[in-house]
Amino acid sequence: MRPKQRFRRIPLAEIIVDERFRKDLGDIDKLAENLKLRGTFHPLVVSSNYRLLAGGRRYAAAQKLGWEEIDCHIIDEVDGITEREIELEENIYREDLLWQEEAKLTEAIHNLYVEKYGPPVAGRLVTETNTPEDRGWSLRDTARMRGYADTVSGKSTKDIRRHLTMAAVLKVMPSLENEKSLDNALRKARRLEEDIVRELYLRRRNSEAQKLGDNIICGDSTSLILNVESASIDCIITDPPYGDDNLPFGQPHRTEKELDDSPTAALALLRSIGPELRRVLKPNGHLYAFFGPKLYQQSIDLWKLAGFDVRGVICIWHKIGGDTGTVNWDKDYAPTWEPFLLAHNGERRLAKKRENVFDYKPDSGDARFHPNQKPIALIEELIAQSTDPNDLILDPFGGSGSVAVAATKTHRRFLTFELNERFVSVIKQRVIEAAEEQAKNESVSAVAEEINEEEDSL
Repeated sequence: MRPKQRFRRIPLAEIIVDERFRKDLGDIDKLAENLKLRGTFHPLVVSSNYRLLAGGRRYAAAQKLGWEEIDCHIIDEVDGITEREIELEENIYREDLLWQEEAKLTEAIHNLYVEKYGPPVAGRLVTETNTPEDRGWSLRDTARMRGYADTVSGKSTKDIRRHLTMAAVLKVMPSLENEKSLDNALRKARRLEEDIVRELYLRRRNSEAQKLGDNIICGDSTSLILNVESASIDCIITDPPYGDDNLPFGQPHRTEKELDDSPTAALALLRSIGPELRRVLKPNGHLYAFFGPKLYQQSIDLWKLAGFDVRGVICIWHKIGGDTGTVNWDKDYAPTWEPFLLAHNGERRLAKKRENVFDYKPDSGDARFHPNQKPIALIEELIAQSTDPNDLILDPFGGSGSVAVAATKTHRRFLTFELNERFVSVIKQRVIEAAEEQAKNESVSAVAEEINEEEDSL
């Protein structure tokens, strides 16, 4: 039923003007001149309490002319939804809307009719025979009301969605109203959204990186291992003292004495910690241990004595690039290799078949922090062969932290012990840098995924 209407002249000062969708009123001077010559052919439309519903430009022109009164249609007994409907209908078919006005108007129209008729009912399509009362209000209904031509193919609903998206964005990024076009504003909003999501992602990952330092513990590994829960470690990768003060590889780069690397001390250390490492390793876990050639057989015997199943095939790290260390060139060939063993605690298959020689270039220059540092890429391959994402990897002799860094980069957890405080600091810094770099590399894909999820939900 149409609302009751009355006609009368109302003082301009008594008309209530709320915020209007149309910000740019156009050439008011020209309209005022027409009103002065011809009068008001189209009265204003107001509610019973004189709230302006339609005729904002005519109202502004009358004010400019200094009129005290103006002709108005007064609509009685109208609810809030109908009042807004009348106000919006005045602008629905205008072709001179600014893109900002069109976005806000589209949102207001859509929200108004969703409130009036409810959201679309699943499975009930827009047809000529059913009505919004039957099926609810959809994007296609808004497109049809806004006068978009192609309501069948879906092109119009895409355009409506763009306007709705931009109207929502303007509420949190009002500076985008200064953009010249809707396309420019959407592109800039997308870039800002990507920056925000990326920054939040980086902050979250960087916070996680800082917490990783808690897994790097300074102290004697033979004591610290006693606090580790039995069968809690998925894999052990470590580089214990070799028992050789004059290694032809891994030559000392510092003059200070870091530790007692005599054969007696090294073997005593393995004898003490070996059984504890087997205790904490899960029944299907692998242990990788580097060792020096001079204590080849003694090292293997001690790992077997600890209960590990050491197979007969020894692995070789072949140092690409000829990093030979100190060597007597007149009497010896230059060594470009280091051995390490794979030991089983129970039975676990390797991820893939491969030969026992691992070709990796040693770290050098600013990337080298420790005389016997192992390349991260080598450790990453061992991790991939023997663990799954989120597995826990133990390194009881942390050194430069290659195992901790490799675990971080491959989405594994780690626990690292290191006796030397200076190297503990090195490990923490390397792990944090690795985690931050990983966050930067992964943030682009994370942003794209979150944005796609948001678009799919529209």
